[in-house]
This record gives sequence, structure tokens and C-alpha cells, in this order.
Amino acid sequence: VEALRIIPGLKVLRPGDEEEAKAAWVEALETKDQPTALILTRQNLEHIKKYQGLNNFNNGGYFVSDPKDADTIIFASGSEVNLAEKSAELLAEKGIKAAVMSVPERKKLEQYAAEHPLPKVKLKVAVEAGVTSGWYKLVGSDGLVIGLDRFGLSGKGQEVGEKLGFKAEKIAAEIEAALNN
Repeated sequence: VEALRIIPGLKVLRPGDEEEAKAAWVEALETKDQPTALILTRQNLEHIKKYQGLNNFNNGGYFVSDPKDADTIIFASGSEVNLAEKSAELLAEKGIKAAVMSVPERKKLEQYAAEHPLPKVKLKVAVEAGVTSGWYKLVGSDGLVIGLDRFGLSGKGQEVGEKLGFKAEKIAAEIEAALNN
């Protein structure tokens, strides 16, 4: 995904559920001035619980849970949005409030966030089963990026994710440890 994001002028959309996929298709069809890459998953995804609906989809990202009084923001795209939601639920059990933001179009969110600062939190986190380097623009140099800086594996999505460490329990533990440092 990161290799596509660094191509100048290419709009990269990575939706996290069926509703986002429909919005991404509309966005792709309405974009006349640049090519668009839709990055879809092979897995069936759970519906994302949307705090405010798709109101800010066109800003590149939107909160799927209430960011008020959050300790951390977890940015995620595609199939990792469901994983971020599950991680946030585990953190809530420990008294840590995590706001989840779905990021279907990271470049656009970076531009939006430059003009409209995101809520201040103790820690910004990004979760994506891909190269980590590009996410630091959103989370900052003191943020946490949980990704995959190596070649992946082939197989069923959930099995591969678990082998590579993409489990809600592991992600929640990494976030908790980073907040406690």
C-alpha cells in the first residue's frame, strides 16, 4: 500500500467496510483529474461502528468512536479498522480511552490535519499491516506505529494476521506500554 501512496498524483483509497467501499467507489468515479487505486481486502469485514456516520469520509479520515477525553487516537485503514476497534475495547477495560479513526485516504487526511488540528492526546498510534514509515506524518515522531516492515505471508487473513502479531490483545498491550513509558 505504501508503494502506491508515494506515487505522485495517485489517489489511494483503502476502505474498512462495505459502507466505506461504496463511498470509495463513488469517490473514484467522481475523481476526474487523477487516477485512483482502490485497495480492497479478500476477507469479510465487520461493519465499522461509526460515531458520526461517514460525514468526514471526504477529509481522508473520520472518527468511528468519540474522541472526547481520549488518552490515545488509533489511526487505521482497511481491515485494520476492525482490529483497532477491538484493541480500543480492550484498552477501555483497563481505563484507557482510545478513539479510533478510520483512514481510507491517508494523504488527504494529512492535508486536512495540517489545517484542522486533531485532538490533543497522550499518544497517537497507527495500525496497518504494511510499511510503517509513512504514518509518522500523522502520529508524530513520538507516536507509535504498529505495522509490518517485512514481507508478509500467504494464507487466510486472520491466520496470517495472528502469525504476524496483528491481534487486538497484542496491539492493546503495546499501546498500554507506550502510554506507561
